[in-house]
Amino acid sequence: MVFTTVFQYLSSSSSAIKFPLFDSDGKPYGVCGMATDISTTIAAKDALEKAKEAAELANQAKSDFLAHMSHEIRTPRSAILGFSKMLHGSHLKDPEFLQTCISTIQRNGKHLQEIVSDILDLSKIEAGQLELRQVPIRLSDELNAARSFVEERIVESNKP
Repeated sequence: MVFTTVFQYLSSSSSAIKFPLFDSDGKPYGVCGMATDISTTIAAKDALEKAKEAAELANQAKSDFLAHMSHEIRTPRSAILGFSKMLHGSHLKDPEFLQTCISTIQRNGKHLQEIVSDILDLSKIEAGQLELRQVPIRLSDELNAARSFVEERIVESNKP
């Protein structure tokens, strides 16, 4: 047997190799071939590619989240440290100023605690252990807290 030509075919579900068979005089007398179903391999490869893409997206989302959280943690921390430092200053006799400092420290401390809780909740989500519950809120309190927080950020961003 002498092989002079080999044909290979690939399709979305199979792979085939065919080649002619020759007699002792070199005349072709038949064709021999082998086909393999590769649809399972292709499906597994596609699934692996999709899983890789999903993992890359999840990793990017986590990186984005951590970058955002890093900024979110620094803002209230700066306010807490700044107002704490101001309490050590000469304004201790002004009760209104004292109350403003204490309120700002408490509000930012609470915000920092919420951020840390959010980070911990993320790890619970990934572990499938997060339990959601509804709690009543006073909308006016939440809006005032958000306004105050945004005002602090504006003031901080305008500092040189």
